[in-house]
Amino acid sequence: MAHICKDGTRQITKNFNEKELYSKSLDAPKCHFLDDRVINGLQIIRDHFNTPIRVTSTMRTPLGNDLVDGANNSRHLPPNARAIDCQFIQNSNLYLQQFYDDFKCKGPLYRKLRANGINGIGIYKTFIHIDTRSTSQKSFWDDSAGKYGDVRVTNAYMAAIPETGLDSSACAFESEAIAEETDSDYGLTGALAPLDPRNYSGEDGIKSQEQGLTRLVIIGSALLVLGGFFIINSSRKKRNFGNIETPL
Repeated sequence: MAHICKDGTRQITKNFNEKELYSKSLDAPKCHFLDDRVINGLQIIRDHFNTPIRVTSTMRTPLGNDLVDGANNSRHLPPNARAIDCQFIQNSNLYLQQFYDDFKCKGPLYRKLRANGINGIGIYKTFIHIDTRSTSQKSFWDDSAGKYGDVRVTNAYMAAIPETGLDSSACAFESEAIAEETDSDYGLTGALAPLDPRNYSGEDGIKSQEQGLTRLVIIGSALLVLGGFFIINSSRKKRNFGNIETPL
């Protein structure tokens, strides 16, 4: 376990220092532990794409986890945090697309992560989650709501893909058939995606679909209130206009 401190200045890996890996929770202790293997997994992703990566979450306190709507059994939680969420700083959609394409085929990056103890992998619309849960609890999920392809990566889907992986041509041919056999499809997409529970795995990371649903409810309620105010105000103006007496 790496000992990560708030004011630390150590370079932990080639591209990531102690400050970047320190918890983002506002009530985080001065120092905390973070699994060395998940840090190495982050560096593996950085090396694979050779592009800057922003760490968005490492260790989360229980309060910090609640505030971002994290899973109750999140691997981000202490005492031994085992998870990292990260984003690509530049050309994010391009690299997330490449990650998705590798992920769904058990490509070279996936296999290297697994060989280094990363047994929890999730892709979201804007970020990646990795963690070092035990092999017996390995889990793979896709909460991107179809942003990067038609095949939803699920545990059932991944179980049907050989551990040696599929090359791009075989994957293109077989992945959709496997997805259909394992019921690994997305629900509603686009703006309606948060309304469909099939788009939320309930796994680690952040409950992006539930957050999206909350935003839709808030926005919809605000629009209804504004619409009602506009209608009432317009009606009042019409009545007031009708009551104006014409001078003789």
